[in-house]
Formats: sequence, C-alpha cells, structure tokens
Amino acid sequence: MVSSKNCNLNGLSEAELIAKREDMHEFGGYFIINGNERIIRMLIMNKRNYPVAFERGSFMNRGKFFTPYAVQMRCVRDDLFAQTITLHYLSDGNCSLKFIYHKQEFLIPAYVLLKALLPEGATDVYIYNRLVKGYFKNRQVGDQVEVLLSDGHKLSLFSQEACLQYMGSRLRTVLEGVTPDMSDTEVGRFLLERILFVHCRAYRDKFNAMVVMIEKLYAFVAGECLGDNLDSQSNQEVLLGGHLYGQLLSEKLFDLLIGAKARLIKDLKNPKFD
Repeated sequence: MVSSKNCNLNGLSEAELIAKREDMHEFGGYFIINGNERIIRMLIMNKRNYPVAFERGSFMNRGKFFTPYAVQMRCVRDDLFAQTITLHYLSDGNCSLKFIYHKQEFLIPAYVLLKALLPEGATDVYIYNRLVKGYFKNRQVGDQVEVLLSDGHKLSLFSQEACLQYMGSRLRTVLEGVTPDMSDTEVGRFLLERILFVHCRAYRDKFNAMVVMIEKLYAFVAGECLGDNLDSQSNQEVLLGGHLYGQLLSEKLFDLLIGAKARLIKDLKNPKFD
C-alpha cells in the first residue's frame, strides 16, 4: 500500500518525492496491484448531526419559490437510526423543511416547526430575537425573519398546540405507529419525537438545532459564509459493516412488526367464530 510502513515512499519529504517522480502532495492510502492503482471504497455518508450548506440547481424544480440554496443535516440517534432533513431557502425569504419518510417527501413551513418546538410561554417575539440576534443593523435578516413569521397569520396558527395539530392532522395517515385513538396534537408530538431532529431528545435542543440551520442558511444566501464541500473528508464519515448490518436488521424487524400489526387489525375487523 502506498505510503505504508513497507512502502519505499514512507516518510519522504516533498523534495524526495519529486526526485522519485512522485506527487509532492502524495497522501497515500491506496494499493498498487499488478501495476494498477486500486482503492477500497467504503460507504460514505454525510457527517452526522452537522448542518452543511450547499447549492444545487435542481432544487428550483421543487416549486415556484424554491431557490438553489439549502442547509442539510443528517441526524443520527444513539441507536444509529438516521433521518436526513433539508432546509430550503425560498425566494421571498421564507424557509421550508423537507424530510423523507418511507420514500415520500414532505415539506413543513419553518414557522410551524419553530412554533411547535417553542419553550413553554414563549412567543413570536422570542423567535424573532433568537434569529436576529446580533444582526439588528442588518435589515435583510430582519426582513427575512418577518416573512418567516408571517406564515402564522397566513395559516392562522398562533399557538404551539395549533401547530402540533396542523402537522398531526396532515401526517397521521402516513406515520407508522400512530393509533386511531391518538389526537392530532399527540400525532404532532410523535412526529417531533420520532422523526425530526432525532439526535436531540428535549424540545429546546431541537429548537436550537432548527435555529442554527436557519442562521446558517441566511448567512449562506447573503454570502457571509461559503458553502460546504460535500466531497471533503471533513464532512463525511464511513458507514462500517456492523452499523450497516444493524440498520438492515432494524428495518427487517420493523417490517415484521408492521406486518404482524396489520394481520392483527384484519383479524379484529373480521373475527372468526367456531
């Protein structure tokens, strides 16, 4: 293997590498087999629990106000369950969060999530101060946050419970584990606890993570920070074999559980009497 302890390039300086007609910035880590370069490629994933900002032109095809700018976070729980969420920037200054569940895409307005995750007794003023902190002289950020908060009036959602009911009523039919006796508010809490920001347990931590994503997205759009390189090793991690087997086992057990639940419901609806 190139640059290993048994390699003749190990420990050489840049000048010595050039003298051997090698790249002066040689990193090594790959194999030469029968004169051909070979590399063992493992499954590469985005770094967990870190918001990455990037630009992709295909995002504009999602809707009328969508722009190429987004911030994405791969949230990973302690048991290695992962859920990737993407915060899209809209041309009017608003934000919308996308998540994928059972191969379907769902969009939730940023205001609805922030309001549903608010600490008890907090108001829209609290959201405004958290997002605009330190940028009171930058009118652009204030205008963007005002547009974000205006969704509350458009959707007639003015409380935490109303936002939870809004999410629960629209997603209860697609969430696995939701029972008919659960209210829309309980389904909304189920969504926040099981699907979104799974690496955080407390609502306050989930709220802070959402605020960080919005702040980075606004800074990225304004040119105050550069986009992250998704191909950089600093923004990646390796999916190990044990982790992959664990995820496959978890999915199979979940499918068996759902199948058993469906059969039980069917039997209860059509009882058989001897």
